[in-house]
Amino acid sequence: MKMDHVVALLSTYKLLRNSVKQTPNASFSFAAPDKFEILHLDWTVEVDPKTRRLKCEVRYKVRRLMQSAHELVLDSSDLHVDRVRLNRCKRTYFYKSPRHKLYGEALRIQIPKEETIFEIDIVYRTGNSSALRWSHRDEQSVFTISFPVAARSIIPCQDVPQVKVSPQQPVLESHFNLVPFCATLLTPRGTVAVMGASLRESGRAADGRNIFHFEQPVPIPFFLIAFAVGDFNYVPVSSCVGAFTENEPGDARFVAATVNRILPIAFDLLGPCLFSKFDVLILNDFPFKALEIPGLTFLNAGLVGSTELAVVLAHEVAHSWFGNSLGIETFHHLWITEGICSYIERRILLELRGEEFWRTVHRDAISRLEFEVRILGAKNPRLKLVNPDVEASQLHSVVPYEKGYLFLIYLEQLVGVEKLLCALRCLHLIYKESAINSEKIREFLTRLFEEKLAEVNWDEWLYEPGLPRVSRLNNNYKNVKCQYRTHSAVRPAERS
Repeated sequence: MKMDHVVALLSTYKLLRNSVKQTPNASFSFAAPDKFEILHLDWTVEVDPKTRRLKCEVRYKVRRLMQSAHELVLDSSDLHVDRVRLNRCKRTYFYKSPRHKLYGEALRIQIPKEETIFEIDIVYRTGNSSALRWSHRDEQSVFTISFPVAARSIIPCQDVPQVKVSPQQPVLESHFNLVPFCATLLTPRGTVAVMGASLRESGRAADGRNIFHFEQPVPIPFFLIAFAVGDFNYVPVSSCVGAFTENEPGDARFVAATVNRILPIAFDLLGPCLFSKFDVLILNDFPFKALEIPGLTFLNAGLVGSTELAVVLAHEVAHSWFGNSLGIETFHHLWITEGICSYIERRILLELRGEEFWRTVHRDAISRLEFEVRILGAKNPRLKLVNPDVEASQLHSVVPYEKGYLFLIYLEQLVGVEKLLCALRCLHLIYKESAINSEKIREFLTRLFEEKLAEVNWDEWLYEPGLPRVSRLNNNYKNVKCQYRTHSAVRPAERS
């Protein structure tokens, strides 16, 4: 073939490639997990503080689910891909679709039709990653925040909540993807790596850098993959609780002791948990109050010693059951995990601090929600519990937390606290390694309680904006009756 013909063909292909429309799905993703299932993930990360970038290689083991599918599509955002290999030896063609202004690019990898189960190796470097947060105080310290859609800026992946990663051996036959997950971090001298996973071993590389090997035995979505690197000291207070800190060990001991008091109540409320560690990482530069990842909570150092510390830690501990274990199918159902965790958080605080403290936290929550309604207007669609039109940047809202919590309080008044907690324990047991949506919650609870929930207007609560008027509560959410469990840990003198 003449050279000018080759040039013409390449030019035509480039035009066709760049014309691929970038249309994210309901989970703000370009991936298609119904076509290809990831069976195994092995991730190697070199942390380079000089360039403030990561040098990475990820190896996926993949199974084709749809025979007609010829492209493995992964989410990415400002990743510089150096090469892609098929089955560890053969380079395969890949390209990225034009960048979407909010959700990055689709990395499209050509897969030969004869391949059913295969391995893909991707060598790449991060760019201006939205997940990486470098310390202003120590140039070698960094942590990541992948929620809700930033995981794709540190690893090309199927960045959707219902796709989970785990090293459980065999892969379960399910429409949810259970993925074996391992990670190796190479960090600068004098630093420690921590991750939302179990540390299997650590050592020293030939060039003096530190090496840390992690595994995650529980299925988790990509947005819960996070790590931190820094000069951390670990202060344990029990076999399953401790705190990493950049500061004085006294702070770490106080924080870990608070978690240690919360845990027995959480287990009593919710039953067995898939996770065995409940550590905390105290960070001076953390931009939020806290963020839960499996087995580890990132905590803003400013909360240490405040009255808000127990509130925040109770919420994050609850996520070990709802959020990190039981997941959601898309972020439009965020109220399920955040609303339930807000409810459990306040049940924990009731038994930890008594009714007066619970009442204060409850009323503050309702005040925040009422303020949001006044600011946005009662008919604003952003006040829906389930809003298919919400963007990822709008997920940080009081609505999934406090309207979701209020819905749980309403259900508690209808069926009683003991039965509602029992229902939540059953819900967790059924869906603890998969994901759920609002209609599944609705079906589960209505089947379980039948006539006791006959008055509930599910459509109004789930799909309408504003605050439903509930005559049972006299439309006065702040003064709702506090219900106690039969074997409550709260002493009678604390009941006001």
